[in-house]
Amino acid sequence: MKKRVVITDLSRMEGDRVCIFGIDEERRPIRPVISYRGIRERDLFDEEGNQIIKPFAEVEFDFLHPLPKPPHTEDWEINTIYKPRLIKNLSEDERKVFLEEVLDGSVKEIFGAVIHENRYINPWEGERSLGTVKAKEVLFVRYSMEEEGKCDYRIRFSDMNGDIYNLKVTDCAFRRHCDLERIQNQKSMGLIGAELQRRFNQSKVYLRVGLARLFKDVYWLQISGVHTFPDHRV
Repeated sequence: MKKRVVITDLSRMEGDRVCIFGIDEERRPIRPVISYRGIRERDLFDEEGNQIIKPFAEVEFDFLHPLPKPPHTEDWEINTIYKPRLIKNLSEDERKVFLEEVLDGSVKEIFGAVIHENRYINPWEGERSLGTVKAKEVLFVRYSMEEEGKCDYRIRFSDMNGDIYNLKVTDCAFRRHCDLERIQNQKSMGLIGAELQRRFNQSKVYLRVGLARLFKDVYWLQISGVHTFPDHRV
């Protein structure tokens, strides 16, 4: 079944694996998956080497059948023989309208389950795994080095209900921006976080808040998409 999907999230997993998520033509959330190996970075590109699967690209996939594993009820296996086809990239105005159409009132409204400590939900609870909220205020952006040499990316924010969350960011573009600022522009990690916080609070900030896969017997909340107007990376 061929279906057009507007990509909303492109987030980092382990190694070269990524997770993509989108909204179909009927405004239903859907997560394209390849069950036996996962989505790899190479799957994001067409035969000419152009990245076609990225946020706000409308892409046609060939879906085979649903693979729901609550709360990840949106998973659909895709046909790897059919190469995803780019339809168009949404304009900035189209992006704003689109995000407002899929907006949730608060983080608590997204999952249909109790959020414990504003950090996780219990196993097998929840009706869906991802939604969109508008940030009322960005309180802190943390970009730091962990002991094992990996970078930690986090945003502490309040949603429109006034509830505060401190969540890991898996958004590929956000992470890439932080890393480029550090490596190419030789900025300190603290300065990068402070600059991002300032830009966020001068912008309209839409966050895609979702659930990671089961880890330590719970589903941890994370930010899988950071979309701002104006763009915080410019």
